[in-house]
Amino acid sequence: MPPRKKTRTLNVRLLRRAYEPEGSFTESFSPDGDRPLSRMDWSGVDGGELYVGQIFRKRPDWLGFLEANTDELPDNLSASGAGAVLFLPVAGRVFALCFGHAHITLNDDAFVPHFGLKVALNSVPRDGLRTLDLATPDAVTFQKRVQASKDSDLQAFGVDLLRDLARVAGGTPTDRLFAKFVAGKDALSITCEVEADGLVSKCEEILDSFSAKRYRNDFAWVDNMQVVTLKATLTRLDAKLFQALDELRQGGTNELHMAPPEIVNYTEGGQLHYNGFGSH
Repeated sequence: MPPRKKTRTLNVRLLRRAYEPEGSFTESFSPDGDRPLSRMDWSGVDGGELYVGQIFRKRPDWLGFLEANTDELPDNLSASGAGAVLFLPVAGRVFALCFGHAHITLNDDAFVPHFGLKVALNSVPRDGLRTLDLATPDAVTFQKRVQASKDSDLQAFGVDLLRDLARVAGGTPTDRLFAKFVAGKDALSITCEVEADGLVSKCEEILDSFSAKRYRNDFAWVDNMQVVTLKATLTRLDAKLFQALDELRQGGTNELHMAPPEIVNYTEGGQLHYNGFGSH
């Protein structure tokens, strides 16, 4: 009897067709940046590439607070994180598997949006949901996370099928050989039995799930509200936004406000700051 494969949780993204692996990093971590990751080939997969490096290493921010009342703190304390990104060509597409803190190095624009959400909704039945992140855009945007103690039906999550926007979904897939649990937004978190030599086959299964339309049977409501991608519409909306910002700069008033793009853990503090597009 062959040994049982180890259960692992993988973080998977799908590269847009217009991008190559080396062009999917933010400026600092790109091959020409000031903190490039080390590149090496991934044996056994034609075109497979592995990027590895120390993503960050810094003095913990909280040390300065504690030092005010003691001089006995160790001088070798540091916060650090390593990471790796494995790019695998599969069926004409390229998958990126992230390990450690590697997601910090990636340019979000290089990857297919809502990839993980779509895989999750295509593989999880409506009565297999465990968690849903929803947003209700309006004059004030409300966000909520509903989690069940066991797999539950969609109806139990209190979704407004006409107004709610699905952000994250997770649950138990119908096919337990595919995965024991999946959850996703742009990236997919998949818990499954897999070894290194089976990653390409697993990515093929993930691609099949992404390409399917099964979600329309139980989760057709997610198509009721879509992110705007039409350039003409974006240009018109940007003009309205810039006009509102200009009114504020001139001392005027309007109802413009910013909403966090995802659920915030306010137990870690109540202040939010915005660093700019592409910032982590």
